Amino acid sequence: MKKYHINPNTGIPSICRAKNGQCPYGGNYGNENHYDTYSEALMNSQKELENNYKLLPASKVAMYDILETKYYTKITYQHEDLPENEVELKNMIKTTDNVDLIIDILEGKLLIEDDWGILGVALQNPNLPKDFINQVIYESPEEYHIETRRHIMLNPSLTHKDIIHVVNNSEDLYTKTIALKHPSLKQEYAEEFLKNNEEKLKVLPWHAMLNNPSIKTETFADWMVENYFQCELDELSKYAEIDRNYQDWVVNE
Repeated sequence: MKKYHINPNTGIPSICRAKNGQCPYGGNYGNENHYDTYSEALMNSQKELENNYKLLPASKVAMYDILETKYYTKITYQHEDLPENEVELKNMIKTTDNVDLIIDILEGKLLIEDDWGILGVALQNPNLPKDFINQVIYESPEEYHIETRRHIMLNPSLTHKDIIHVVNNSEDLYTKTIALKHPSLKQEYAEEFLKNNEEKLKVLPWHAMLNNPSIKTETFADWMVENYFQCELDELSKYAEIDRNYQDWVVNE
């Protein structure tokens, strides 16, 4: 009988594929903390996050309840059908137009993930359903794992409106910094910001605009000459860390 467990590294419920009693997430006996349904595992995951991290309501990657989602269909994919090579797998996940596949990965019903490598790429897929994006950005961001809110900022389908909403409303410095690197950020926004708030460019998240690929190089050229070396080293180091850990997955041909 199929069982679901909660990955302690991500807090995401997923199908357990280990032999009975041998699951590394199964406690002392290898089968503890396992559940008969995805919904039951999700509820327990949320309770665990609430108890341990005081998140109310607890975070989740996907917004869709297994019993309610219009996207959910019985899984027909087999694990062995997916590329075994990590680069090929990420290429496929980044480019597929199979929405069911993307959602199954995000909900942990298809792949077991110990980190955000695969999940982060899935959140960058340009075919990610818009209502999912709206839930994460506008309607109930507090219900999603912080890494979901960060990685989705790399999705190419986001608009300038999406970016500005996150910048104005998120309390997470990393999320706002990633958002301000997004190529959908409009040129006129950067110009207006430079005109009225140039001192803020020395600190995060605003410093990220200096490296936004959609903003003309000359926009900040004079400011960079006069001010860049006045930026705090801690701010520059923190930006480098964020930039290193949250990068767009470039498809390898």
